[in-house]
Amino acid sequence: MVQNGDISMINGSRGWLVSSHVLYVDDVMIIIKGSQRNLFALLNLFSKYAAICDQVINTQKSIFHGNIAYSRMTRITNFVGFSMDKLPFDYLGILIFLGNKDYSFIVHWRYNNNQDLFH
Repeated sequence: MVQNGDISMINGSRGWLVSSHVLYVDDVMIIIKGSQRNLFALLNLFSKYAAICDQVINTQKSIFHGNIAYSRMTRITNFVGFSMDKLPFDYLGILIFLGNKDYSFIVHWRYNNNQDLFH
């Protein structure tokens, strides 16, 4: 979908492109811009996947993470049916955040979220 131009990737610092997805066992993390066009394309992909594989996305376990205004986040999560959360968050033991963070930020975040830094 990225190669076809159906979904726009997020640009990282210094012109680097951010990966469009991460797959691990039965988890999928999709990384896209929260535009209406991208969300329609993503929901269309989910519908096609459900029709072909006879599996549906569990919206009860799906979370939209973003670093955007609360009102926009609410509109997006209502549209896709996911719950919402802000950045940073922990995914499979890896801290996902926006921008450049130093070691002290990571230690502070892990301490405040009761997570062992070296687990």
